[in-house]
Amino acid sequence: AASSKLGYTLLMKALFRDKASVVQQHYAQSPDARGMNRTVRFALAMSDALFTCYARYIAKIMSASSPIFLSHFMHAPSHRADPFNSAVDGTCENGVTCHAADLGWIFPYSRLMQSTTGLRYAHREFDFALTYSEAIRAFAHGKNTSQWKPYSRALDQSLLWEVESTRVTTGYHREHCNFFERMGFPATAWDVRLSTVWI
Repeated sequence: AASSKLGYTLLMKALFRDKASVVQQHYAQSPDARGMNRTVRFALAMSDALFTCYARYIAKIMSASSPIFLSHFMHAPSHRADPFNSAVDGTCENGVTCHAADLGWIFPYSRLMQSTTGLRYAHREFDFALTYSEAIRAFAHGKNTSQWKPYSRALDQSLLWEVESTRVTTGYHREHCNFFERMGFPATAWDVRLSTVWI
């Protein structure tokens, strides 16, 4: 639906209401998005608004009073490891990390589950699943948190999880997140008392 100009415009309006044209213009001019087709560009804007930038916004607020850790799962699963997302959108196994793609890495498929369901990790994915799952469990139990970097507004750092490496980055999607925050999002995103309801 987002591939046509009309479909793209309607989806933007459904998500961003009266701010849709401003959001469209921002992403059309952004260096990382202007070369994308409309479907991928809409997915990026939606993902930023609902997940990436919203998580950063919450981290900024909470980091003032408690330790906060921000991370991003960057791996696009192979077809056999996550056939469900790829059935919805083929880009989910071609370089795009789709919603809930990390579940098979937080809760790795056992050998028995793989043989029963036909789900399979590709080369190096199983090792990554064990590493990622172990790090999540250790973090939940307050152990071995050395790889997790506390979030601070000044540094705006987060951890990127990839098969090849886990690394700290600064300002992940900063331009887009700053853009949304300047517009009052997400602070007022779901405030139904306002005349403008974002989402």
